[in-house]
Amino acid sequence: MNKKKICWITPDCFADCDIPYVPLLLERYTICWVVLLPVKARYKEDDFRKIEKEHCNLKIEVIHSTIRERNPYKLFEYLKINSIICRENPNVVYINTAPHTPYILPVFLRLPKSKTIVAAHQGEIRYGFRFKLMLKIFRKIAYKNIKYANLFSESEANRYHILHPHVHIFQFVLGLKDLGKPTNERPLVDNHTPIKFMSFGAIVRAKNIDLLIDAACKLYEDGYKNFKVSINGKCDEWDYYKTHIKYPEIFETDIRMIPNEDIPNLFNGSHYFVQPYKQVTQSGPMKLAFRYNLPDICSDLPGLKSEIVEGVNGYIFKHENVDDLVRVMKKCIDTHIAQYEDMRVRMAEYTDKNYSYKAMVDNYTKMFEAVIEQNN
Repeated sequence: MNKKKICWITPDCFADCDIPYVPLLLERYTICWVVLLPVKARYKEDDFRKIEKEHCNLKIEVIHSTIRERNPYKLFEYLKINSIICRENPNVVYINTAPHTPYILPVFLRLPKSKTIVAAHQGEIRYGFRFKLMLKIFRKIAYKNIKYANLFSESEANRYHILHPHVHIFQFVLGLKDLGKPTNERPLVDNHTPIKFMSFGAIVRAKNIDLLIDAACKLYEDGYKNFKVSINGKCDEWDYYKTHIKYPEIFETDIRMIPNEDIPNLFNGSHYFVQPYKQVTQSGPMKLAFRYNLPDICSDLPGLKSEIVEGVNGYIFKHENVDDLVRVMKKCIDTHIAQYEDMRVRMAEYTDKNYSYKAMVDNYTKMFEAVIEQNN
């Protein structure tokens, strides 16, 4: 029996969401994978060519960008997506990108409506987005032509439904991200090794990293000394955050875009991951923490707390409440020797049960089969 064909479109910024699952779905489908690489990309074409060589029913089309997003000629780069879709004539189109520029709108308007699923990582545009009004207009135009959408959290699916009630929504959790095996050793759990609280990702105001810095300083002032806070990620206004650092000796900072190859060791070299966000949809870095079995301390926003089981895979504190974050950090330090390793065992078991590759492949398969069945 001939396998059904998926045309799967992935931009560089979401490649880590799709890389673990496209190869696994090849057991059931033939896939034409369209990869969009910007001028400054996290991934190289060779990263995808290596995957392509390992699978006979995978074809990869790489569209390299040579111009900036604001350039009108960007339209012609994006229209290559439609040309590939027309040529391949797939049973399902899965496009994992958002209408973030006017030059991609013709792509969305020319997608085959009855067999296209759009992955929407945010249910709506809200505080913190640049060019908020324009993005709302782009989405209204693009999603008017969409019949199916894939959302990765219940809260975002509900927001999306309010704005686009005509769209059928498939909702399941964002899968684990895997950037390879770490080469370093896990830090020891003893009375001599500092407990390391780590943050990772682009540092913007919505991620509230200054709250983590303030909490660390209060913790230090309360007499807790055997800990470090590691802050990692690109930041365009680091001078603002530096003003919050009262005690440089408890901080480790790496302020740049962290290369993919460094990320496994970063997660494996810490004791806790901290997400003090004040705004979030769902979290990709959280899925790195789950993959590398690193307990997650996060604020009680719906897009985060829905995936945390207190004391199993992390802890929750009241968002924008520095004292409550201090409370949780104290708890981690006070119970570290007695409970940390047991918690990591529980976390590994929970992750395996709820985020296994099999579970995620089943989610994608059910979604694709539902659309294929509708078109038969």
